[in-house]
Parts: sequence; structure tokens; C-alpha cells
Amino acid sequence: MRFALLLLVLGAVTLSADAIQCYTCTTCSETFYSSQNSIANGCTYCGKYRYYGTTTVNRVCASLCIEGRDSAGNYVYCCGRDRCNSGERLRSLSWLLLLPAAALAAISCRL
Repeated sequence: MRFALLLLVLGAVTLSADAIQCYTCTTCSETFYSSQNSIANGCTYCGKYRYYGTTTVNRVCASLCIEGRDSAGNYVYCCGRDRCNSGERLRSLSWLLLLPAAALAAISCRL
């Protein structure tokens, strides 16, 4: 019973921890200008889509983000922290959320 309760609490903490803020804009400059961007709430990931051969990007709020280059040479960058899609290079750190959850689960199993 304790373990089931712990899983429910961890699930709630993880869901609330995943809700982040992201900058959003369409066809804005690669160089970040706050005046060109809005802020979206309740995102799971922030992303930046860079168009090949230009300095134009889209900044987005996403529930799923897969980083990589498409066949046209455009690139999608993903990250998982508040307002992390303003910079030149982004990296996802969402996997770090699993470390505290795993530690708590291991501790509860010993109780």
C-alpha cells in the first residue's frame, strides 16, 4: 500500500515538474530578442526549429520533441527547462527528473 501511494505522489510531482514555460515565435530571428517572442505555459518541452540556409527560426511549446535534422537540412533543437529555447544550442535534460524518482522508489522498497 505504501509503495502504491508513493507511486501516486511521484506521478503527481513528475507531472507538475514537467509543466514548463517556453518562448514562442514564428519566423523570428536566430538571435534572441524578447520583443519577438511570447511565453507559453504548461509545456513539456521547448523547441527551436532552425531553417537551413537562413537565420530564421520558430520557437515552440511542445508535448513531444524529437531533436534532429530533417531531409531538407532544417534542424529541431529540444530542451526541458523553463524558457530554455532562447539560445543558440539547446539540450534536453528531462531525463534528470527520473533520478530523484528512482532514488525515492529504492528508499521506499527498503522501508
